[in-house]
Amino acid sequence: MNSFYFETKSEILKKALGYIKEVDNKDEKIKKEYVQFTKKLPVLIMKNGLISTLLYIKKKSKKEEGEVGENTFNIIGDHISKFISFESTDLNSLIESLIDKKTLSENILITRRVINFSCYLKEVAEALLEV
Repeated sequence: MNSFYFETKSEILKKALGYIKEVDNKDEKIKKEYVQFTKKLPVLIMKNGLISTLLYIKKKSKKEEGEVGENTFNIIGDHISKFISFESTDLNSLIESLIDKKTLSENILITRRVINFSCYLKEVAEALLEV
Protein backbone atom coordinates (compact mmCIF):
# COMPACT_ATOMS: atom_id res chain seq x y z
CA MET A 1 0.00 0.00 0.00
CA ASN A 2 1.27 3.46 -0.84
CA SER A 3 1.89 5.44 2.35
CA PHE A 4 0.24 8.48 0.73
CA TYR A 5 -3.08 6.67 0.44
CA PHE A 6 -5.87 8.03 2.62
CA GLU A 7 -8.68 5.64 3.43
CA THR A 8 -12.30 6.65 3.15
CA LYS A 9 -14.41 6.93 6.28
CA SER A 10 -16.18 3.66 5.49
CA GLU A 11 -12.86 1.83 4.98
CA ILE A 12 -11.57 3.07 8.33
CA LEU A 13 -14.82 2.20 10.11
CA LYS A 14 -14.77 -1.28 8.56
CA LYS A 15 -11.22 -1.86 9.83
CA ALA A 16 -12.02 -0.42 13.27
CA LEU A 17 -15.11 -2.61 13.53
CA GLY A 18 -13.05 -5.69 12.72
CA TYR A 19 -10.50 -4.81 15.40
CA ILE A 20 -13.23 -4.13 17.96
CA LYS A 21 -14.80 -7.52 17.23
CA GLU A 22 -11.43 -9.11 18.11
CA VAL A 23 -11.38 -7.23 21.42
CA ASP A 24 -15.00 -8.08 22.19
CA ASN A 25 -13.95 -11.73 22.61
CA LYS A 26 -11.39 -10.82 25.30
CA ASP A 27 -11.97 -10.64 29.03
CA GLU A 28 -13.61 -7.64 30.69
CA LYS A 29 -10.34 -6.20 32.03
CA ILE A 30 -8.82 -5.99 28.54
CA LYS A 31 -12.00 -4.52 27.06
CA LYS A 32 -12.14 -1.84 29.77
CA GLU A 33 -8.45 -0.94 29.36
CA TYR A 34 -8.85 -0.91 25.57
CA VAL A 35 -11.73 1.58 25.71
CA GLN A 36 -9.86 3.74 28.25
CA PHE A 37 -6.70 3.85 26.14
CA THR A 38 -8.45 4.41 22.81
CA LYS A 39 -10.09 7.48 24.37
CA LYS A 40 -6.61 8.90 25.02
CA LEU A 41 -4.91 7.69 21.84
CA PRO A 42 -5.72 10.56 19.42
CA VAL A 43 -4.60 13.18 21.95
CA LEU A 44 -1.44 11.24 22.81
CA ILE A 45 -0.45 11.12 19.15
CA MET A 46 -1.21 14.83 18.61
CA LYS A 47 0.62 15.87 21.75
CA ASN A 48 3.63 13.53 21.67
CA GLY A 49 3.89 12.48 18.04
CA LEU A 50 3.31 9.09 16.46
CA ILE A 51 6.75 7.61 17.10
CA SER A 52 6.77 8.60 20.77
CA THR A 53 3.27 7.19 21.21
CA LEU A 54 4.26 3.92 19.53
CA LEU A 55 7.33 3.70 21.76
CA TYR A 56 5.08 4.23 24.79
CA ILE A 57 2.73 1.48 23.59
CA LYS A 58 5.73 -0.81 23.02
CA LYS A 59 7.02 -0.13 26.52
CA LYS A 60 3.62 -0.79 28.08
CA SER A 61 3.15 -3.98 26.04
CA LYS A 62 6.04 -5.71 27.79
CA LYS A 63 4.76 -8.33 30.16
CA GLU A 64 5.37 -8.00 33.83
CA GLU A 65 6.92 -10.96 35.60
CA GLY A 66 4.29 -13.62 36.08
CA GLU A 67 1.84 -12.00 33.64
CA VAL A 68 0.30 -14.40 31.15
CA GLY A 69 -1.68 -13.90 27.98
CA GLU A 70 -2.18 -10.74 26.00
CA ASN A 71 -2.28 -7.27 27.38
CA THR A 72 -4.19 -4.29 26.05
CA PHE A 73 -1.12 -2.52 24.69
CA ASN A 74 -0.11 -5.57 22.63
CA ILE A 75 -3.54 -5.51 21.04
CA ILE A 76 -3.56 -1.76 20.35
CA GLY A 77 0.00 -1.86 18.96
CA ASP A 78 -1.03 -4.73 16.70
CA HIS A 79 -4.10 -2.84 15.48
CA ILE A 80 -2.10 0.29 14.64
CA SER A 81 0.57 -1.77 12.88
CA LYS A 82 -2.06 -3.62 10.84
CA PHE A 83 -3.77 -0.35 9.93
CA ILE A 84 -0.57 1.28 8.66
CA SER A 85 0.87 -1.97 7.25
CA PHE A 86 3.03 -0.41 4.57
CA GLU A 87 5.88 -2.80 5.30
CA SER A 88 5.21 -4.98 8.31
CA THR A 89 2.52 -5.61 10.86
CA ASP A 90 5.14 -5.95 13.60
CA LEU A 91 5.28 -2.95 15.97
CA ASN A 92 9.10 -3.07 16.25
CA SER A 93 9.53 -3.01 12.46
CA LEU A 94 6.99 -0.22 12.16
CA ILE A 95 8.81 1.96 14.69
CA GLU A 96 12.18 1.29 13.05
CA SER A 97 10.75 2.08 9.63
CA LEU A 98 9.24 5.36 10.82
CA ILE A 99 12.52 6.37 12.45
CA ASP A 100 14.94 5.23 9.72
CA LYS A 101 13.34 5.18 6.33
CA LYS A 102 10.59 7.74 6.03
CA THR A 103 10.86 11.36 5.01
CA LEU A 104 9.31 14.05 7.17
CA SER A 105 6.41 14.52 4.77
CA GLU A 106 5.68 10.79 4.76
CA ASN A 107 5.80 10.68 8.57
CA ILE A 108 3.38 13.60 8.76
CA LEU A 109 0.94 11.89 6.38
CA ILE A 110 1.21 8.57 8.24
CA THR A 111 0.64 10.40 11.52
CA ARG A 112 -2.48 12.05 10.11
CA ARG A 113 -3.76 8.66 8.94
CA VAL A 114 -3.22 7.14 12.37
CA ILE A 115 -4.85 10.08 14.17
CA ASN A 116 -7.85 9.76 11.86
CA PHE A 117 -7.94 5.99 12.45
CA SER A 118 -7.58 6.38 16.23
CA CYS A 119 -10.53 8.80 16.35
CA TYR A 120 -12.78 6.27 14.60
CA LEU A 121 -11.39 3.42 16.70
CA LYS A 122 -12.27 5.40 19.82
CA GLU A 123 -15.83 6.00 18.61
CA VAL A 124 -16.41 2.38 17.69
CA ALA A 125 -14.86 1.09 20.93
CA GLU A 126 -17.00 3.40 23.07
CA ALA A 127 -20.15 2.45 21.17
CA LEU A 128 -19.73 -1.30 20.86
CA LEU A 129 -17.62 -2.56 23.77
CA GLU A 130 -19.77 -2.97 26.82
CA VAL A 131 -17.64 -2.33 29.88
